[in-house]
Amino acid sequence: MNTSYLADLIRKGPFSEPLPRPLEVKGIKDVQIADSSPRIDAVAIDLQYIPGEQEYGPTPTPSAHIEVYRNAEDAARQGERRLNALREQYKNSDVRGDSKSFFVYALHEIIAGGVRGFVYVEAYSFPGANAFISLATGTVSSMLRYSDKMTALATGTG
Repeated sequence: MNTSYLADLIRKGPFSEPLPRPLEVKGIKDVQIADSSPRIDAVAIDLQYIPGEQEYGPTPTPSAHIEVYRNAEDAARQGERRLNALREQYKNSDVRGDSKSFFVYALHEIIAGGVRGFVYVEAYSFPGANAFISLATGTVSSMLRYSDKMTALATGTG
Protein backbone atom coordinates (compact mmCIF):
# COMPACT_ATOMS: atom_id res chain seq x y z
CA MET A 1 0.00 0.00 0.00
CA ASN A 2 1.41 3.37 -1.02
CA THR A 3 0.09 5.57 1.79
CA SER A 4 1.60 8.70 0.25
CA TYR A 5 -0.62 8.07 -2.76
CA LEU A 6 -3.59 7.56 -0.42
CA ALA A 7 -2.82 10.87 1.28
CA ASP A 8 -2.63 12.58 -2.12
CA LEU A 9 -5.98 11.13 -3.21
CA ILE A 10 -7.64 12.26 0.03
CA ARG A 11 -6.12 15.73 -0.34
CA LYS A 12 -7.20 16.16 -3.97
CA GLY A 13 -10.79 15.06 -3.38
CA PRO A 14 -13.42 15.90 -4.12
CA PHE A 15 -15.05 14.91 -0.85
CA SER A 16 -18.03 13.05 -2.27
CA GLU A 17 -19.72 11.50 0.76
CA PRO A 18 -23.04 12.87 1.97
CA LEU A 19 -22.95 14.57 5.35
CA PRO A 20 -25.74 14.74 7.90
CA ARG A 21 -28.03 17.68 7.20
CA PRO A 22 -27.66 20.62 7.55
CA LEU A 23 -23.91 20.27 6.96
CA GLU A 24 -22.30 20.83 3.58
CA VAL A 25 -18.73 20.49 2.35
CA LYS A 26 -17.11 23.62 0.97
CA GLY A 27 -13.89 21.82 0.08
CA ILE A 28 -10.66 20.33 1.38
CA LYS A 29 -7.89 22.52 2.75
CA ASP A 30 -4.58 22.37 4.58
CA VAL A 31 -4.54 21.90 8.32
CA GLN A 32 -1.62 22.16 10.70
CA ILE A 33 -1.65 19.77 13.66
CA ALA A 34 1.13 20.34 16.16
CA ASP A 35 1.97 17.03 17.75
CA SER A 36 4.68 14.44 17.34
CA SER A 37 2.64 11.72 15.64
CA PRO A 38 4.16 9.99 12.59
CA ARG A 39 1.46 11.12 10.16
CA ILE A 40 2.13 11.52 6.46
CA ASP A 41 -0.48 14.22 5.87
CA ALA A 42 -3.54 15.89 7.33
CA VAL A 43 -6.31 17.83 5.64
CA ALA A 44 -9.34 19.71 6.91
CA ILE A 45 -12.77 19.08 5.52
CA ASP A 46 -14.13 22.60 5.22
CA LEU A 47 -17.67 22.32 6.61
CA GLN A 48 -20.54 24.75 6.50
CA TYR A 49 -23.60 24.60 8.74
CA ILE A 50 -26.72 25.74 6.85
CA PRO A 51 -29.30 26.66 9.51
CA GLY A 52 -32.95 25.88 8.92
CA GLU A 53 -35.89 28.19 9.49
CA GLN A 54 -36.52 27.04 13.07
CA GLU A 55 -33.08 26.78 14.60
CA TYR A 56 -32.84 27.02 18.35
CA GLY A 57 -29.78 27.33 20.51
CA PRO A 58 -26.19 27.91 19.47
CA THR A 59 -25.08 27.54 15.87
CA PRO A 60 -22.17 25.13 15.46
CA THR A 61 -18.92 26.07 13.79
CA PRO A 62 -18.02 22.52 12.77
CA SER A 63 -14.48 21.48 12.00
CA ALA A 64 -13.18 18.15 10.79
CA HIS A 65 -9.92 16.67 9.67
CA ILE A 66 -8.43 13.50 8.20
CA GLU A 67 -4.96 12.25 9.08
CA VAL A 68 -3.12 9.62 7.02
CA TYR A 69 -0.44 7.40 8.57
CA ARG A 70 2.28 5.26 7.02
CA ASN A 71 0.78 2.11 8.54
CA ALA A 72 -2.42 0.99 10.24
CA GLU A 73 -0.66 0.52 13.58
CA ASP A 74 0.35 4.21 13.68
CA ALA A 75 -3.22 5.27 12.87
CA ALA A 76 -4.56 2.98 15.62
CA ARG A 77 -2.02 4.40 18.10
CA GLN A 78 -3.10 7.94 17.21
CA GLY A 79 -6.72 7.00 17.86
CA GLU A 80 -5.77 5.55 21.25
CA ARG A 81 -3.60 8.56 22.16
CA ARG A 82 -6.29 11.03 21.20
CA LEU A 83 -9.08 9.19 23.01
CA ASN A 84 -6.95 8.86 26.15
CA ALA A 85 -6.14 12.59 26.04
CA LEU A 86 -9.83 13.45 25.65
CA ARG A 87 -10.76 11.14 28.53
CA GLU A 88 -8.29 13.00 30.72
CA GLN A 89 -9.30 16.46 29.50
CA TYR A 90 -13.03 15.72 29.81
CA LYS A 91 -12.95 13.35 32.78
CA ASN A 92 -16.25 14.74 34.10
CA SER A 93 -17.99 14.35 30.73
CA ASP A 94 -19.63 11.53 28.85
CA VAL A 95 -16.97 9.73 26.76
CA ARG A 96 -18.24 6.77 24.75
CA GLY A 97 -16.76 4.22 22.41
CA ASP A 98 -13.22 3.17 21.65
CA SER A 99 -10.50 4.51 19.38
CA LYS A 100 -12.19 3.05 16.30
CA SER A 101 -15.33 5.11 16.94
CA PHE A 102 -15.89 7.50 19.83
CA PHE A 103 -17.54 10.70 20.93
CA VAL A 104 -17.17 13.08 23.83
CA TYR A 105 -20.28 14.86 25.07
CA ALA A 106 -19.01 17.77 27.13
CA LEU A 107 -20.80 20.76 28.56
CA HIS A 108 -19.78 23.13 25.78
CA GLU A 109 -18.77 20.89 22.90
CA ILE A 110 -18.99 17.54 21.19
CA ILE A 111 -15.97 15.81 19.69
CA ALA A 112 -16.14 12.62 17.64
CA GLY A 113 -13.42 10.55 16.03
CA GLY A 114 -12.40 7.21 14.68
CA VAL A 115 -9.82 5.06 12.96
CA ARG A 116 -10.02 2.87 9.90
CA GLY A 117 -6.99 1.37 8.23
CA PHE A 118 -4.34 4.05 7.67
CA VAL A 119 -6.62 6.93 8.62
CA TYR A 120 -7.62 8.78 11.79
CA VAL A 121 -10.51 11.27 11.54
CA GLU A 122 -12.01 13.77 13.96
CA ALA A 123 -14.96 16.18 13.96
CA TYR A 124 -15.32 18.88 16.61
CA SER A 125 -16.61 22.35 17.52
CA PHE A 126 -20.19 21.26 17.87
CA PRO A 127 -22.10 22.82 20.80
CA GLY A 128 -22.78 20.55 23.76
CA ALA A 129 -26.39 19.72 22.91
CA ASN A 130 -27.94 16.32 22.18
CA ALA A 131 -29.01 17.46 18.73
CA PHE A 132 -25.39 17.84 17.63
CA ILE A 133 -24.17 14.35 18.62
CA SER A 134 -25.54 12.89 15.38
CA LEU A 135 -23.93 15.69 13.33
CA ALA A 136 -20.50 15.02 14.83
CA THR A 137 -20.71 11.22 14.64
CA GLY A 138 -22.33 11.36 11.19
CA THR A 139 -19.49 13.57 9.96
CA VAL A 140 -16.95 11.04 11.24
CA SER A 141 -18.83 8.23 9.45
CA SER A 142 -18.82 10.23 6.21
CA MET A 143 -15.08 10.90 6.48
CA LEU A 144 -14.37 7.23 7.15
CA ARG A 145 -16.46 6.20 4.11
CA TYR A 146 -14.55 8.75 2.00
CA SER A 147 -11.25 7.37 3.31
CA ASP A 148 -12.39 3.82 2.50
CA LYS A 149 -13.13 4.85 -1.09
CA MET A 150 -9.76 6.55 -1.45
CA THR A 151 -8.03 3.49 0.07
CA ALA A 152 -9.75 1.28 -2.49
CA LEU A 153 -8.52 3.59 -5.27
CA ALA A 154 -4.99 3.64 -3.85
CA THR A 155 -4.85 -0.16 -3.71
CA GLY A 156 -6.49 -0.64 -7.11
CA THR A 157 -9.50 -2.46 -5.66
CA GLY A 158 -12.02 0.33 -6.15
